[in-house]
Amino acid sequence: MFSKAFAVAALALTFTAQAYAHATVSPVLGVNGAPKRSDAQRIRGAPCGNTNVAANIDKAASVNAAADGSFTVTATNFNRGRDGSRQFTMSVDANGSGKFVAGKVTKNGVLAPTSNASEQITAVLPAGTKCTAGAGKNACVVSFKSAGNFGNCVIVKQGGAARRDEAIAAGTRAARAARRAEEVEAAVEVEDDLEDDLEEDDHEEDDFEDDHEEGDAEVIVKRSNILSWIWA
Repeated sequence: MFSKAFAVAALALTFTAQAYAHATVSPVLGVNGAPKRSDAQRIRGAPCGNTNVAANIDKAASVNAAADGSFTVTATNFNRGRDGSRQFTMSVDANGSGKFVAGKVTKNGVLAPTSNASEQITAVLPAGTKCTAGAGKNACVVSFKSAGNFGNCVIVKQGGAARRDEAIAAGTRAARAARRAEEVEAAVEVEDDLEDDLEEDDHEEDDFEDDHEEGDAEVIVKRSNILSWIWA
């Protein structure tokens, strides 16, 4: 009887352990600091598991997307083999509505790792994505799902420069005007610096002329003194 009860308890413990995540992608939405086994979950119907996205999006650690939409995150496994796979697919919710579209992982992790470790993986937002979620209106919710069906969500933010460069690439008039304004401002700064340098040169030349005039006056005085001494 005892042996049977022990076996049942051990089996239940095994299933409980398997219910927790065996791989995560950092920074994990809803988690402060380094992730633990229990910080991710099996990704089934909900792309972010049971994490409350709305309650965490504005206080979560995030990563920044480059101008081309690419970004880097860290995959960590807590089990070996495919169950702890560090190979992920990803999808993107650009406005926090819960509607996800497929993205692309350009540098993936190990499919079936032989030890527990971490490695960086790189992904890219779909072309033309404009992140508008969160208080800053610049966040995307990105869901990562491993080959072992574990995962979590990560907040990815677009900076103003990233959005501007994407708009310029798309050829929008406002973005081109913004870039032109920056170029003009930079040219004005260069011109101002050049004028300052010229003014400094003029001041140095004026100082030289003043010194030269003082020297001439001193020579005239000395000559006058000598002549006065000779004729005295």
